[in-house]
Amino acid sequence: MSLLWPNRLEVLLSAQGAAVVGSPAASSLDALLNAMQVKPNTHLTVVLSVDLVRYQLLSAQQVSMNADEKLAYAAAAYKEIYGAETDVWKIKLHDTGFKQASIAAAVEESILEKLQQVAQQHKIKLVSVQPYLMAAYNSCKNQLGKLNAYFVVVESTKLLLLNIQAGQCKNLRISAINHNWQQDLKQLLAREAMLNDEAGHEVLLHAPKLETMIKIDGWQVSRAATTHKQPVAKRHSVKLSTSI
Repeated sequence: MSLLWPNRLEVLLSAQGAAVVGSPAASSLDALLNAMQVKPNTHLTVVLSVDLVRYQLLSAQQVSMNADEKLAYAAAAYKEIYGAETDVWKIKLHDTGFKQASIAAAVEESILEKLQQVAQQHKIKLVSVQPYLMAAYNSCKNQLGKLNAYFVVVESTKLLLLNIQAGQCKNLRISAINHNWQQDLKQLLAREAMLNDEAGHEVLLHAPKLETMIKIDGWQVSRAATTHKQPVAKRHSVKLSTSI
C-alpha cells in the first residue's frame, strides 16, 4: 500500500491462498481502510497480485477485429481452458495493433463487486482495479518499446516472465517462487535459453523492493526504470474496474 497524495490511495491486494468468494483479501482492505481512517471521496486504486488474476497470451490473428470481436475471442480462449467457470469472470485485453499478440487478464466478478462494496461503505471512489503485471508493464512501457529482452516481474509468490521482441510480447510464463526468487529466476532463464535461443540474453527486472542489483552469469540484467508521472488509473492499461 502506498499513499500517492492526500486524496489518492493505491493498494496492492493479494489473496495469499485465500478463497476468492467472500475473499479475506477484500476484508483485509476493509480493515486497512478502517485503520488508516481514510477520508471520504479519496480516490482508490487497487492493484491485484497474480494470485487473483488469470493471465493468457492470445496469439496474433490474421484478420482485423474490433474491440467486441477481440473480447469474444479472448472469452472463447479462456473457456476452452477453464470451461463454464469463466462465465463469472471479467476479462480485459491489453490494447494491441493488427497482427500483434495480446495479453489478456481475467478476474472473478465477485472480487470487483466486493471491492466496490468496500469503497461504498467507506464513501470513497474506486477509480481503477488493475493487475500488477499490467501496472508494471505500463510503468516501463517506454523502455520495453526499445528493447528485445525478457521482462521479469517479481511478485510475492510468483515470477512473471515476458519475452519482448521489438516491443511486442511473444511469450508469457508464470513460475512459482519456492525458497529464493533469485535462484528461481536463474533456473527459469536457463530453461528459456534452451527453449528459445533466438531471444537474446537481456533481462529487464521489475523488483521495486530489490536494494542490490543481482548478477546472473551469461545474462545482462538491468533494473526497470519505472515512471510514476501519472496515477495508474490514467495510464493506458488493462483495467478491471466496475466504476470506470
